[in-house]
Amino acid sequence: MYCEKLITLRRNRGLTQQQLADALMLSQSMISKIERGITRLDPMLAIRFADFYNVSLDYLFGRSERQLQISEKDIENLSEQDKNEMLAFIIKLINEKK
Repeated sequence: MYCEKLITLRRNRGLTQQQLADALMLSQSMISKIERGITRLDPMLAIRFADFYNVSLDYLFGRSERQLQISEKDIENLSEQDKNEMLAFIIKLINEKK
């Protein structure tokens, strides 16, 4: 369920409920109610959480275990050296699996 994922994401970032509430412009009590499953996430609020934590909605709702969501823009912002290192690492992993 998304409640546990939201708690884990918040704790992994080292945030209190109040700090998260401030960042998302919500009340601390709203964060608490969402994390406890008392208040359900509406679609727009779910998107705000996913964007804040840089995860997919599928991850939040348990349809995927892939937490990290990388956008094309994130990759475009990398230096050429970083892109080459990333590609070399991927190639190394693929070759190790053969």
